[in-house]
Amino acid sequence: ALAAKLAALERDQGVGAATSALSCGLARCIGEFDAELRVELKESIDGLREELRADAVTEGRLQQMSEEFEAKLMQASSEFQAKLNQASADTESKICQAASFMEAKIGRVAADNEAKISQTKLDMEAKVVQKDGGDAEATSDLGQRVTALEGEARRTSYLITRCIGELSGSRICGSSSGKDTNRGAETATTASTPTGVPGSDCTGSLHAPVCSSEELSQGRIGTG
Repeated sequence: ALAAKLAALERDQGVGAATSALSCGLARCIGEFDAELRVELKESIDGLREELRADAVTEGRLQQMSEEFEAKLMQASSEFQAKLNQASADTESKICQAASFMEAKIGRVAADNEAKISQTKLDMEAKVVQKDGGDAEATSDLGQRVTALEGEARRTSYLITRCIGELSGSRICGSSSGKDTNRGAETATTASTPTGVPGSDCTGSLHAPVCSSEELSQGRIGTG
């Protein structure tokens, strides 16, 4: 139909009129098409802007949530570390107190035992000097008592050394357990139990040599 119109226009008015009409029609079509494209392009751009704006809001919220979570995590970690340090300090203080108490108690027991042993030795030596080789039965009994007391002294010294070693080791052990201090207390109780006394099942320390009545009568036992 357009070609027929152009042919009729060219026949009636000439080629120039037909060309002019064609140019006007093309310009009008191009203008309409351009307007439609502009509208579609504007709508597409507006839609993209809305999507970008929504993405920006979402990203901002995610960033804020991440920062809040990180702050709470750091705060919880700091509080937990502070509580852990406090508990460790309290446990260390209790261990040191228990160790000091046990060392003092062991020292007192050792001093008392040494004093008793020294006094007993002096008394027995005085009796031996007075009797000057009196009856053999009394001398043998004194020898047994001296041997028992020396065995007790050596065993007490050994147990004290071991207790102090265990107490010193308990200060290096983990602060979460109090078993070392309890074990030291049990050892200290054992150390204060007399051994090697006549009539008991114990015959002295494993490290205590047994003195004979001949050595006693010859004065080989010191007074230290």
